[in-house]
Amino acid sequence: KQTDYDGKSTFSNIESIYRGTGRNFSVFPNPAQNALVLSMQEVVEAASVTIYNAYGQLIWSSTQTLSIKKETFIDVSFLSAGSYFIRISTANNSNSFGCQFIKTE
Repeated sequence: KQTDYDGKSTFSNIESIYRGTGRNFSVFPNPAQNALVLSMQEVVEAASVTIYNAYGQLIWSSTQTLSIKKETFIDVSFLSAGSYFIRISTANNSNSFGCQFIKTE
């Protein structure tokens, strides 16, 4: 229902929309203790995988091929307990995916 300044009211049709997440990967477990597992829904060759701390500082970076059928393990045992952000970018930076994860002791 919308009420105008002159006091007249009208009802609009209800429309449903889909807002996709654009997320083509999964990261688990979250929280993580020793390792993260990346599970891709598409092949990403020469992907840049980076981890940032809560202050946006680059902590770790690697370039690797990520595959649909193969889970990729990322060692996070060296990280202190806290909140981090992992980002995956394609070779030409045309696509970028990311999510937050928690590191526990």
